This record gives sequence, structure tokens and C-alpha cells, in this order.
Amino acid sequence: MSNKVTKTEKSRLKTFVGLIVLCCTLVAALILSILTISSPSPENKSDQFSAERAFSHLEVIAQKQHSVFDFDEIEDVRIYLGETIDTFEHVSWARIKHSPIEVYNHKTRERETIDIDNIYAVIPGTSGTSMLIVAHYDSCPYKEKYGVATEGAYGAADDGYGLATMLEVMRLLNDYAKEHKLVNGVKFAFTDAEEVALGGATALVKEFSYWLKDVNIVINLEARGNKGPLYMFQTNDQNAKLIDFYSHSGLPFSFSVAADVYKYLPNDTDFTPFLKGGYTGLNFSTLNSLRNYHTPNDNLDNACKATLQFYGKQIYPLVTEYISKDRYSAPDSFVSKGNAVFFTLLPGLLISYSQTLSWILTAIVAIGLIAIAFIAIRKKAISIKKVLLALCIWTGYLLSAAIFGLLMAMLIGSLTGNKFNLMYMPHVPFDLGFVIIFSMLILVAGLLVTKLLKKLKCSFWEMFSGATLLMIIFNFVFAFLLHGGTYLFVWPAIFMLGMMTIRLDTLHAFAILVTSIMYILLIYSLFLALSFGALAIVLLFTALFGCVLAPCCLSLMKK
Repeated sequence: MSNKVTKTEKSRLKTFVGLIVLCCTLVAALILSILTISSPSPENKSDQFSAERAFSHLEVIAQKQHSVFDFDEIEDVRIYLGETIDTFEHVSWARIKHSPIEVYNHKTRERETIDIDNIYAVIPGTSGTSMLIVAHYDSCPYKEKYGVATEGAYGAADDGYGLATMLEVMRLLNDYAKEHKLVNGVKFAFTDAEEVALGGATALVKEFSYWLKDVNIVINLEARGNKGPLYMFQTNDQNAKLIDFYSHSGLPFSFSVAADVYKYLPNDTDFTPFLKGGYTGLNFSTLNSLRNYHTPNDNLDNACKATLQFYGKQIYPLVTEYISKDRYSAPDSFVSKGNAVFFTLLPGLLISYSQTLSWILTAIVAIGLIAIAFIAIRKKAISIKKVLLALCIWTGYLLSAAIFGLLMAMLIGSLTGNKFNLMYMPHVPFDLGFVIIFSMLILVAGLLVTKLLKKLKCSFWEMFSGATLLMIIFNFVFAFLLHGGTYLFVWPAIFMLGMMTIRLDTLHAFAILVTSIMYILLIYSLFLALSFGALAIVLLFTALFGCVLAPCCLSLMKK
């Protein structure tokens, strides 16, 4: 009798310890995720990028709305840019008038002809090769989009952040050039009419292309929202060398799944004409506070110095890396024969590897699961029918989460006076709160799924194998359709296969920690990028996280 009591007590103790380790792991994952998405504190050092100094440019640029239809105000911005660049003795610049274009004015409901004036500047290098940094100086005019009319913006974030970043980088490069020669040069393009027709960037590529002959990389600076981390959200195809270069950023924040998804979205920036022109490069933008995007709330009161410092932390280290290394001097320095899979995991930590390695990992997890299943079946430890039953139950859990998200988005949108749109519902009150609440409910539902599987007489290893098989299926689907997203499935699958073969609490805790950070960052980013209307997609990925988390939690607690 005492032995039975002792075994029971030991079992309870192990479960209690496992529960404590699980809670600590999840809290640690949440804290690390928050730190990763947090913007750095504004700095004001003379030899470093200073958000405080950069913000002083915003205070002039964003005083008034300055769309292409605000003729006097946009001219004031042009004059300010020119006068500021004039103070840098090692920077040469010119204002170039391009062919006028005809655009539609949503406010007057008439087509108007506008001039295109771009401002170009350069700090040359000895190699004759240059980086190009681009931002547009026009603000958003009155627009009607997705059935919503906005009265125009002051352009503090879009694209004041980009302009201020360029001017501050220019100041730092000018100081550097006083004592050093740049190995590679840096060019700057302050473009016109991005908000109405990508007019300035298109004119640069088509009419001023000889100025781009020495450019081997383009960096475009945008803003969609005015707070939060700066995402590197788009590259050209064959980006392996670009991502290797991007890893030198002081605070890289990017996910290859976002770059792959963006290819299918009907969105354009000034980066688009360069991509069509065959240039290689990186595209950057903020995503948080989308409700202020292209509205009068994109103003100085809502501008964020910490976010502006994020621009500096990402862009300036890339510039200093570029100007000081002759490895970037060749015209084809960033031309690759393959793509990279990459994702930010912790502050300043960008994980990247080749697509070839990604395929190898895909093959390894598939072979690994087959081998483990074969051994388990021979030992009669699992039933293939029960594994397939578990797979079906987990799949039903995913579909239920997506349907629930769709219905909630439509219902809450209707109750709050927001027309449902899968890609654009940024004005729902308490939207982030709803996402957090619903995501927690979906994760709790994942634990209930394990209870259901137990009632259906599926063993722990059968439900675990079913969830792992689901990850591998998603990995194969993404490998062919959105290869940049394979990291979301292949690494959890590797961890889960490891748990099947190695009974080690530290391994289980590490697997939960890494997987939790990956999915928390993804779910947060999906919400920012797609808004509340995409709640179905957000909860689908939350449920995928639940498929990993629920069985891993049970494994850690040895249930």
C-alpha cells in the first residue's frame, strides 16, 4: 500500500513540477516576444543615429498636409529638403523635373495633370558602386478606399519617418566623409507622387535610369501605421545574399513568410518600379496603428520617436556595413541563385538558412516520422487508425477556429459599424483585445481536443503523432506554395519528433519556448498587417500553435 501511495505522490510531484516549468516557459516566451517587438528608446548621441534629431525634421515636414494637390505646402517640403541637404558639404544634390502625369483627384472627382519633381543626392564612394535609399515626400490626399473616405494625412509617419531617417543618415555619412573615404557610395532619392501613382519612383526608373547604373541595391522606406517595430517585409526573388547582408542590421525584424505572402497582395510602394526594373533590394515599413494610416491622425501628435529610432537601428548599420566593405563593390554583389528562409526569434537575432537546407529539413522530418511510426507500430505502441483519427480531429480543430474567427469578425464588425473586409478592418474598437481573448480561447480549446482524443481512446503518442503529421503536411503545402513559411512547421515538427524519442524536460521546455515565440510574433504580425478582418487567418494560425502546444504541454507534465 505504501509503495502505491509513494508512486502516486511521485506522479503528482512530477506533474506539479512539469506544470511549474510549463508556466515559467510560457511566461518567458511572452516576455521575450514583447521585448522583440518593442521599439528601442530614442537616442541623442552625435555619432549615432538620433531619433531626437530626426524628429526635428518631422516637425517641419508634417506641419501641414502636403499631398500632390496641396501645391504650396508640398513645395515648402521640397524647399526644406533642399535647404537641409545644402548644409552637408560632402553631399551633392539636384532637383529634377520629370514628365508630368495625369492622376485622379478623389476629392474633386476629376483627373488632373501634376508635375513630378524628384530630389536626388549622392555621397560617392571609391568603387563606383552605390546603394540607393528611397522615400517619398508627398503625403496622402483625400482618398476613397474599401468604401471608406479619408480626409488626407499630414505624413508624419507616411513617409515622414523615411524622409527623417534619410536626412539623419545623410548627416552621419557627411560627418564620416570628413575623415574617411567611402568604399561604396550612397545615393538618396526623395520621390514625388507616390501616393497617387508611384509617379516619382516610376519616373526615376524610366527617365533617369542612367543615374541608377552604379546602383546594386535599393532600400525603400515606408510606413503603414505610425508605431511599433520596423518590418523588412519585401525583397526580390533569389534573395539569399540580400538576407545575408540584412543580418548586419542592428535590430533585424523580418519573416520570410511575410515576404512570400506580400507577393500575392494587391499593394504597391515605390519599391514596385524598382522590382519591375530588375533591381535587387529591401523594403521596410511599420505596421502598428493602421487606423491612423492615410488619415489626418498621421500627424505629429501621433508620431513615435521610439519607432523612428527603430528605423535608425535597422538602416544605419546596413549603410555603414555597405560603405566600408569592398565585398559589396561588384555590380552583382547581391545577385543569388536561391532564396533564404528567415525569421526573427529574439531582439537582434535573425535566423536564416538556404531554401536547399529547408528542403533537407522537410525530408528529414518526413522520414523521421515514418521511421518512428514504423517502430511504434511494430511494437504495437500506436495504431495507424488512431493516428489518422487524431489527425482528423486536429484538422477539425483548425477549421473550427477559422470559421469561428470569420463569424466573430463579421459579427463584431457589424455591431461596431465596420463593414467586413478580409484585408482592411482597422477601426474596430478594442480589436487587439478581441484578438488576445479569442486566441486564448482557441488555445484552451486545444487542450480540450486532447481530452476528446482521450475519450476516443487515443493514446498520448497517437494524438502526438497526429499533431506532428499535421505539421508535416502543412510544411509540405507551404514548401510548394509559400516556402518562406516552412519554418513555422518544420521546426515544431523537429521538436515534436525529438520529444517522441528523448524524454528530457529541458528539451520539451526549449521546444515550447521557441515555438511559442515564433507563433506569438507571427500572430501579432498577422493582426497588424491584415487588421481585424483577417481574424479567421489569425485564429487558424493560433490553432496551429495549439496543435503543437497542447500535446507538448501534456508531454512536459507527463500525463
